[in-house]
Parts: sequence; structure tokens; C-alpha cells
Amino acid sequence: MPHLSSFVLFPRLPPELRHVIWQQTLPDNAPTLYLHTRRRSISTPLTGSDRIGSDHSENGGCNLISHQSSLADVHLELPLFFVNREANRIAAAWIREQGILMTLCEDSQNHAFLRPYDMDRDTVYIPSDEIDQLSSSLPSMFGHICCSEPNLARIAVPKEVLYQDSSILAELLSLFLMETLYVIVGIQPGSRDGDDIHLSGGRWELASPQSNMALVWNRSRGCFHWREGESVGSEELHGRMEQASKELIRALDWIKVDRFEILPVSAVRTT
Repeated sequence: MPHLSSFVLFPRLPPELRHVIWQQTLPDNAPTLYLHTRRRSISTPLTGSDRIGSDHSENGGCNLISHQSSLADVHLELPLFFVNREANRIAAAWIREQGILMTLCEDSQNHAFLRPYDMDRDTVYIPSDEIDQLSSSLPSMFGHICCSEPNLARIAVPKEVLYQDSSILAELLSLFLMETLYVIVGIQPGSRDGDDIHLSGGRWELASPQSNMALVWNRSRGCFHWREGESVGSEELHGRMEQASKELIRALDWIKVDRFEILPVSAVRTT
């Protein structure tokens, strides 16, 4: 007698129906959190033609050139790839469509599926320790032009960052030229293993950030205002967000940022 969990009639189903069933088992490729790991930066003097905004600089201007951030790999579970030839073809087509990278692990000799960072949808999570290292290794951002990799528009940080030196957020804003700062409340995605920090338990996402309340920058008025939405976090946290937003105004005005918002969010583990 076949095991109760098996479906012996599945091969007899029409191919179109089997394909639909296979496709329903593919992972949800939703916007994902990526862990930011340590980066190297170098500073070089600006030439006369490059000295944009040098009237703000006290030291004649300096071009901070940052090497591309190192983002920890996000692995996808894709058992469909190994079921049979039909399932393999469907999984392989999805892999190509989504731009998934397939590699062979040297230790286990098993296939691994790596999801590339999507510049238009994904968010980079910077743990507190990493923020401290970034802050201590970089000069003051004011009076500098920051050349950062493009499209790191969404940054997520632990809520504890709001209780630290207020200049840290201004430095992050100048370094990444971000449009959205997510403040993660509750369980944090990052965990420490010796000297390394990794995302605990696999893949993480932000829980419905679009519906949350937010502090939104109004450049024409030079201030922030609250956008209505679901309340996340405590009133004390919201007060810290308001204080942080006031301390960011100088940086926002200096960089001439048109769009910026701060949102409290929760992170959820999906795998």
C-alpha cells in the first residue's frame, strides 16, 4: 500500500495541471532583507572641477570613495529542482526568470541557490555592531561628497540605533543616500557567531511596511510630518524617531534630499 502522503495518480493528470501544481511549490520571491557586512573606504582629494559643494567644506573638500558593500548571500530552498525531469524543467525556467544563481558547495558537493540582491525592492539590514564600525572608521560626512554604490535606497537598522549618538544616522544618510530608513522593533534578524554576524535562521522580510505610520521629510517646508498608518512600536520609540528626524534636518538640507522617510517595522523570518 502506498504511503498516505503520496499521490499515485499525479502522473496521470493533464500536463497543464501538473505544471500549475509544480509552480505552486516554487518559493515566494518577495522583497528580502540582506545583511550588510564590513566594507572598505578610501578618501581622496577633490580636483577643482570636482569640488561640488565645497563652500560647505572646512577642509577644501574630500571625495569619499566607498567600495561596494558586501551583502551576505541569501539562500533559497528549491527542492522542486530535484524531484524529476518535469519538475526540474519548471524549476530551471523559474531560476532563469528570477536571476537566481546556482552554485555547487565545495564541502557537501550539493547545489545551492543564491538569490541576488534586487536594487528596486530589497532592503539592506545593518546590525548595531556594523554601524559602530562604519561610524568609527569614517570621517565626518559634512564637507565631503560621498560616492556610494547606487540604489541602496532602503536601509534597516535596530531600534537601539535611535538611542545612540545622533550623528550616526546623519553619517548613514550621507554614505548611502538612502530614501527609506526602517527601524526594526522586536526580534532582530542578525545574530552573532563568534566574530561573524549572520541572518538568524535563513531568509527574512519586513512585515507590510507600506501600511505603517511613517515620518516623512518635506523638503519644501524643511521639516518632517507623520503619515498615518498602522502603529508599530511604543510611544517612546515614536518620540525617539521624532528627535532623530530633527537631528537629520541639517544633513537632509545639505545633501538636498527630496525624498526620505523613517518607518518602524517588524522583521519576519520566512524560511
